[in-house]
Order: sequence, then structure tokens, then C-alpha cells
Amino acid sequence: VIPLAGRGQISPPRIEIIHGDIDFGSVSIGGTARGHLLLWNKGGQPGVAEVAVAADEGVEFALEQPSVLVQPKASAQVALSFSPKEAGPRQAILHVEAEDERQAVRLQGIGQFFALSPATVDFGRVAVGESSSRVIEIANVGNADFEIHQLRSTSSEFTVHTSIDADSKFLLPAHSQRTLPLHVSFSPSARGAISGTLRLDGLGANEMMTLDVLLKGNGVAAEIELNPAGVVDFGYEVLGEQAERTFVATNVGDTVLQVEAHPESKEAHVEPAQFALAPGESARLTLFFAPDALGERRGRVLLVSNDVKDRARPLEYKGQGVLADVHLAQIVEVLVSRGEKTQPLAIGWNNVPIVQKDGTKVDVAFAIPDSLRRALIGREMVVEWTRLDENYAPKGSIQKKKVTIYESSGGRVLAEDLNLQLSEEGDRRVKLKITTHSYPGAPPQSVAQLLEAGGWKWEFEAKPLVSFLTIRPGRNYKDKDGKMVPGQTERLIGLPGLAFAGWHNVDNPSISGIHFTAIGNVLEALSTGNSLAISLGVAISFYKDQFLFGFGWDIYDSRPQAKKKGSQDYIMTFKYSGLFK
Repeated sequence: VIPLAGRGQISPPRIEIIHGDIDFGSVSIGGTARGHLLLWNKGGQPGVAEVAVAADEGVEFALEQPSVLVQPKASAQVALSFSPKEAGPRQAILHVEAEDERQAVRLQGIGQFFALSPATVDFGRVAVGESSSRVIEIANVGNADFEIHQLRSTSSEFTVHTSIDADSKFLLPAHSQRTLPLHVSFSPSARGAISGTLRLDGLGANEMMTLDVLLKGNGVAAEIELNPAGVVDFGYEVLGEQAERTFVATNVGDTVLQVEAHPESKEAHVEPAQFALAPGESARLTLFFAPDALGERRGRVLLVSNDVKDRARPLEYKGQGVLADVHLAQIVEVLVSRGEKTQPLAIGWNNVPIVQKDGTKVDVAFAIPDSLRRALIGREMVVEWTRLDENYAPKGSIQKKKVTIYESSGGRVLAEDLNLQLSEEGDRRVKLKITTHSYPGAPPQSVAQLLEAGGWKWEFEAKPLVSFLTIRPGRNYKDKDGKMVPGQTERLIGLPGLAFAGWHNVDNPSISGIHFTAIGNVLEALSTGNSLAISLGVAISFYKDQFLFGFGWDIYDSRPQAKKKGSQDYIMTFKYSGLFK
């Protein structure tokens, strides 16, 4: 038997690195890969290992904990991560320090990235409504392959033509080893900068991702602006005449504007009828209007152009076709009435007075024929009458009545409440005047006529007369002895008389009437002892009834028989009626 003897002793901790360097492989930029550092304690006591990445290299490699306790005869893990920020190989040194012993572990990985070329496709300026197409060679300039599963555009104005889909994938290798030709078209719908994105959905670095290509372009178009805008109002325009208005057309777009003017009627046209404007350029245009009918006129001239918003911009106009003047004599009716009977009065519309009987009521009406209705609707007629003196000079105020012609007016419009009645004792002489305007602001048109109360009429007059010469012719007679006695002609002056009835016209300067008269030798009777002779007769008046010549036959004679026998039974008289006015 050999006895064995020994002394037990606990060994210190002894920490070793298992597997050495750590390779994270390829990791996409922005992504993170995780790994572990494995430590083994071969000693008999627990030990602590301090772990740190070199300060100047620890940007992309990270630790979850700076130290770890490793039990004897056991292992422990230190979690690591790799988040590349740049493309290509990346590396760092990991220092592990335990029991005053420092060991180094190399950390490495590759920053993997995906990028497309071109990153941006600019289609430049394309006219709105048109399309620009081009073939784009898409290349993968990254360092990892990308498998395309789907292509799509985020904007309807960019169209991608491709056969790639989920069943027909396309591998786009790294480092531009192969390109993908794509047919892309740009069709702007509006002016201005337009952008969209070409999106490539696919698989890269074993995960689904999307790579983008920016698509952009500028929609350009011509755009016409008119100043002043709105409907061009010509107002009232005489038929047969032409009015014009100027306005300015400006191309506010960003390409050349081509314009042609197309009138919709013969009433209007634009000059120049064709023109072109560069961007920002203006032109002065003239719109001509010549109405071919009465009444309200409306129409358009279409400015046909390559305007982006309106290919046929309507230039609207309106106006009122009017007559230069209306022959008032054709539409004005003067109506006269005495009692209930009314009849039209023929008017010459001149300065010759028209004489009407005393008490004649005068009215004015306007005839509205169909041929002139459109020209007369809305027109105002002014009816005026003024009292005149014997010299036909105005006296007193003007009486005025306004008459408006409406759409609803009938074929004749009466000037109501005119209150004009001719009277020898009142409104004996008047001036009737009708005035109108073809349109507001037009010169006035007027017609006028003089009216006068008077004329031939039968009336009981009771007009005193004085004869400035009365002749009673002599007559021979036989006395009681049968002897012939010569008669004596009497010539008397100043005999009074009376015109008691007559048919006359007191204004007629020549023969002015015929009258029934009575004459008596009153003055002679006073001087001869009441030897009175009264004669009834007929006289013709002259010069406004002032002078009369007539015959009278005795109806009463109280003169002596000698005088009766020596003179005729009738007298001839020259009388004057103005003495007792």
C-alpha cells in the first residue's frame, strides 16, 4: 500500500474567447444585424470580463452591455449589433479584458445599399393636352441585387409601360451589371410643375422594399386673358351704323398662343381676325357691332385658340338696335271731339294754325304698328301744349304729359288726362308739341302744330252796329192831283243797329260771314218827332266781322207819308261793328 497524499487548491478564473473574429455579413444601410461574443471561464473561480469597442470605430458596432460575469467552467454571451451607415466593408476592434489580460476580437461586416440610376427623370416642358414619351434605362448602382416584383406610378400624369408583375419578375443586379428599359410617358393636364414617383416594389437583402425614381415635368400652355372681361355692352346703336369697342388680349400662359376669331352672326366681328401672341405678349383687338334688327341684340365671337382652359373662348356682346329717328307724323294721332263723337284730325305739323270749333276737345294717341313696335317699346313720348296770345307768342306755363310705350301696350296708346279743350274765351290758341328720343342720350325729335278755336259757325250774336252810311234810294210818285213828284234819295249816318244772328268766322280777314241785322233811324226820329223806320235785312261782313254791307227792308215805318212815298221801302247800309268791343 502506498499512501497518497496531496493538497487541494482552487485555481483562479481564466476567461477565453470562443470562435474569435465575428463577421456580420452583408447588412443593408439603415438595417441592423445582431451577433454574440461567446466567452468561456476555464478557471475555478468566477471572473468578470470588460468588453468595449474601440472608441474611434464604435459608430456602427454596438454592445448591449459593457461587462459580463462568467462562472467557472461555464460560458457567457455578449450581445453585439451592426448597423452600417455607409456602403462597403466595415470593421472595428472589440477589446475583451479579464484578469489583467486583454484580448482583441475583430468585428466586420459589409454595408449593403440599394440605389437606382437615374434617381430623377425630368421631362421638361410639355404642352398641356399633349404627351411626351421616353425610354428610361433603370440601373441598380447599389452593391446588392434587387428583384423587382412590381412597377407603379403615383401620378396619373406619368404612365409606365411594363410587363413586370408578380408572375414575371425582373432581377436588377448590383453595380449596374444590367439595366431595365422602361417606356414612360408624361401627359400634363394643367400648367405648372408636376411631379410623381416611379415605384419599384421588390426583394432586396431578403426583405421586401420599395425603391423610388422621381418623375417631374412642367405642363405648359397658352392661356388667353381679356381685359376688360365680361359682356361687351354697346348700348343703343342705330341700324345701319357701326360701333366699336377695344379690348386687350394677353397671353398669360407660357407658350405661343394662336387665335382665330369666328363670329356667330354677321352683326359683329373682331379685327384682327387672326393673331399670335408669345408668352406675356398683348394685342389690342377691336370688336365691331352693327345691329341688323331692332330691339335687344346678343351674340358671341368665338376666339378659337390653343388656350389650355378654353379652346373656344366666347367674347360676348349685347346692344340695342334702334332707329335713327321715328317719323312721328306717322304714329301720332290727334283726335278731336265735340260731344260724344270723336274723329281724327288731319295734321300737317307746320306753323299754319288749324282752326277748330269752339269747345273742341283735343286728345293725342300713338299708333304702334307691328313694323315699329320693337323700336317703340320702352320709349317715352312727351306731349306738351302751351297757350298762345293773339300774336302766337307763348303765355302761361307749359302743360306736359308723359306717355311710355310698354311691351304690353296695344296697337294704340292714349295720352290720358291731357285736359286740352279749345275755347274762344279761354285756350283759344295753343301750340301742341310731341317730343321723343330714339334712345337715352339721343337728340330729341319733335313735331308741333298750332291749334285755334274759331272757324265758321252759326250763332245768335246780339252784336251792336253803327252804320256810317245808309242809303235809301228815292222813288218818284204822283201826288193827289196826279202830278208826278220826283223822289229823294236819303243818305243817313250813325244809324244804330244790331246783328242778332249769323253764320260767320270772326278770324277771316276777307269775307267773314253773313248776318241778319236790324237797323233803325233812331237819331232821325228824335229830331223829327218820332218818325221812326226800322228795317230787317241781311249783311255780309268783311275783315273779321268788323265791316258789314247789306240790305234791309222796312218792317216798321212811322215817317210822314210824303217821305214814305218819295223813298224806297229798303235801305243799303255800310255798318261798323268794332265800336262797342
